[in-house]
Formats: sequence, C-alpha cells, structure tokens
Amino acid sequence: FYTLAQGDPVLGHVVESFYGLHLPHTATVFEALVLAILGQQIASSVARIIRTLLIETYGPYLSFNGQGHYAFPRPETLHTAPVEALRRLKLSQRKAEYVKGIALAAVDGPGGLESLHQLPDAEVVKLVTALRGVGHWTAQWVLVRALGRPDAFPSGDLALQRVISKLYFNGERLGQERIEEFSQRWSPYRTYVTAYLFTALR
Repeated sequence: FYTLAQGDPVLGHVVESFYGLHLPHTATVFEALVLAILGQQIASSVARIIRTLLIETYGPYLSFNGQGHYAFPRPETLHTAPVEALRRLKLSQRKAEYVKGIALAAVDGPGGLESLHQLPDAEVVKLVTALRGVGHWTAQWVLVRALGRPDAFPSGDLALQRVISKLYFNGERLGQERIEEFSQRWSPYRTYVTAYLFTALR
C-alpha cells in the first residue's frame, strides 16, 4: 500500500501526513451492520447520539474502578426489543425494523453473521445485501470495518465522493460510477485509501 501511495502524489501527501494510520474494526459483523444502518442518510453527529442511546439502553454494563462501561448490545437483546422502544431512541420506523432483521440474521442458524469471515468479498456482498435495509454502501463498510478486507470501497458514500472530487478533480462533482472506475487505480488496497481519505476530510 505504501509503495502504491508513493506513485500517487495526492494520496502520497495524505499518507505522509497520517503515516501509520490503522483501521479500527468492530468486534462483530453484527455490530458493523447495525452501526452502518444507524448512520444511513443522517449526519455523523446525529448517528453518534443514536448509537450512544442504543448502547446505553441495551448494551451490557460493567463498572470497573468506579467507571461505568457499556458493550455493544447482543443480537438476542435487539431482536426481542419492540420496534416502538427502538423508535424512542430516535430510530425511524424502517431503521428499527432493519435493526431487528439484522439481529434475527445474527442469531439464526449456526455461525450467524460471523460465518461471513470465511467467504470471499463478492459472496459477502451478495449475502448481506439480501438483508432488508442493506445496500452496496453498507456492504462495503462491513467489508472494511468488520472483516478487515483490503480492497473494499464504498463508492456511494457522498463524503468519499466529495473528498476525491476536491483532491483530484478541482471540486467537479462525480457520481458513484465514475468514482468506482477512478478507484481501480488503488486496487487491491482501496480500504486503506478510503481510511486515509476520510482522515484527510476530517
């Protein structure tokens, strides 16, 4: 990846600025899917509020050295949570239903969603996009955040489109198809490029 970045002056500058950046991962596929659903089509600041409410309402709690800590809710807990209760945490009706559906997939059958670790990228995308509420954008974030795959690329992400447009095309607005085509120059390390570009954007 670093060798590839050196051949791209724009990316090379970004990588030099944040050299050593590594990718934060979720503990489970379930967590990555739920977090992606919560973040769909809303500001990241609002998504953080909803995430915190969900975790502090349904997550296991432990006090350690006088400080309270929450873990991410278990699938069994969110599967049995009423839609109305999830809506009180500022989830829309559809997102509440999506979360419950993902929770069901996580507890249904041997291995549940965690069996995705054993599958190639294309098969993972095919299976998770079969879940209600999960599209290409969410599937790519699962590859990045849960499975640690090196060549995922959420080309439909508006913020990612914006930063590529700004850094490479003088602000010209680009659509998903063109961004996807442009990103091939970074394959097979597009996950890392995504992480560095988002860091530069922030």
